[in-house]
Amino acid sequence: MILREANVADVDELVGLHRRAWLAAYNEDISREQFREVFSGNSSATVWVALHGGELLGFCECEAKGPHEVRSLEVAMLYVDPDRTGEGIGSLLLQRAIGDAPAYVWTRPGGSQRFYEKHGFGADGEDATFAGMPVLRLVR
Repeated sequence: MILREANVADVDELVGLHRRAWLAAYNEDISREQFREVFSGNSSATVWVALHGGELLGFCECEAKGPHEVRSLEVAMLYVDPDRTGEGIGSLLLQRAIGDAPAYVWTRPGGSQRFYEKHGFGADGEDATFAGMPVLRLVR
């Protein structure tokens, strides 16, 4: 498996994988614009991709944040092809993207929360609503 930083040439595949993973988890569609912004030069985000045999297996977007945030690094998105979950791809991407750095993530309660807890994150009591869904903030 190859882990590398994504670039603008990856946008179509990222959008496709994100759409499949998002629909599998939340049953609604997402916008292509969020990926365009990352590669526009106006974002402090970095996207890492996991590839095997040229196939995109997953990606992790992290963004440097300012001093007003609970941590200076946010895990903005981490998605794995729904057919490849449970193979350790998400763990490899998270490790490559943030290593052992202090970070935070907003996530839905349930499976994704357990994934982050396995990697040392814990709920700090903050919650919100994102796209009409309840989310929790986890920090480490």
